Amino acid sequence: MKNHFVMYATAVLLYVGCSACACALAEAPAAPAAATETAAVQPVKDANSYEYKIGAGNILRVDVYNGKGEKISEIVRVASDGGISLPFVGDLIAAGMTVPELQKELKQRLVKNDFVSSNVLVFVEEFSTVTIVGEVRRSGTYAIKGRMTILELIAMAEGLTDFASSDAIKVVHLHPDGAKASDVVRLYDVMNNTATDSEGFLLTPGDVVIVPRSVVSIMGEVNNTGIYPTRGRLTVTELIAIAGGFSKFASANDVKVTHSNPDGTKTRRVIRVKDIVNKGSGDNENLLLQPGDLVYVPASMY
Repeated sequence: MKNHFVMYATAVLLYVGCSACACALAEAPAAPAAATETAAVQPVKDANSYEYKIGAGNILRVDVYNGKGEKISEIVRVASDGGISLPFVGDLIAAGMTVPELQKELKQRLVKNDFVSSNVLVFVEEFSTVTIVGEVRRSGTYAIKGRMTILELIAMAEGLTDFASSDAIKVVHLHPDGAKASDVVRLYDVMNNTATDSEGFLLTPGDVVIVPRSVVSIMGEVNNTGIYPTRGRLTVTELIAIAGGFSKFASANDVKVTHSNPDGTKTRRVIRVKDIVNKGSGDNENLLLQPGDLVYVPASMY
């Protein structure tokens, strides 16, 4: 049974054929500091900043407060075509809107229809969809019926892109009161059935799954400068090999790795790649790259 699950999960990730593994960057003889700024990778948008988009099947509560402080409440289900119908407003398409967007639209319509209101509040009483964004081939909102796992949602989204970070997938849980909580999922733990809480990877209506980008950049004296996916663990020497190896002008014992920290600071280290290769040894952990790292190979002065 476990083997069947692993085979299915692997098929999810390989659902769509691989596209080119690198996006070439123009090679520039700039100094390391300038190269660092040029190849900076944009950070992934914070998970909690994503707003849930209303979908078909959602049950909404709309509270309208008039100028006298009186409240009119309506409960409405979003139809399969995404539409809702409300008194004093009529028909409109709510699917695809966030709650603040729908509140604004309703207030504008009420004013247009001479219905004086002081405030309009919308609450999602019941969710019926999940959303996936980021490094998947078809991001969007999908209907959830019964049980749905994160692997099934990725399959519906046509698989991960080449630049996806499968070790840091974020699942944001949105609650009707607006509260948010998030978990980080390591996809390979799920695939290999080694996750500590397999039930934790079942999705619930309203969840937003965010697949971040995981890439590193290499510039300077290599044959193919560019941006490359990490695809799990990637070392400096492996990246240099993927980039076609050193050029004849490379200073192989002065390879610089720059890492951008969450607080905006940068950490730099120098790797003596030639010595490591010649000795056939090295600190593998020190050679490991992190998403967003920039590797710069300077030219030799001799």
